[in-house]
Amino acid sequence: MVGVLLATYLVLNLRNGLIIAGVTGNTQTGIIGLLLILSVLVPGLIARVGERVRRSRAEQAIRPPTAATG
Repeated sequence: MVGVLLATYLVLNLRNGLIIAGVTGNTQTGIIGLLLILSVLVPGLIARVGERVRRSRAEQAIRPPTAATG
């Protein structure tokens, strides 16, 4: 519930700032919509990248070190 209230507060303040900056209504809606879409997508992308990094580190730990050729 706290997250919903904070998100509402953020959107209202963002809209107020856009009004003060002179941004038109349709553009405001587009900007806020884009931010809402990104707020849903970004955590998933971060989780995927983190999983790839963890998987890569685990694979490196399993592989035996290669002999240096020279």
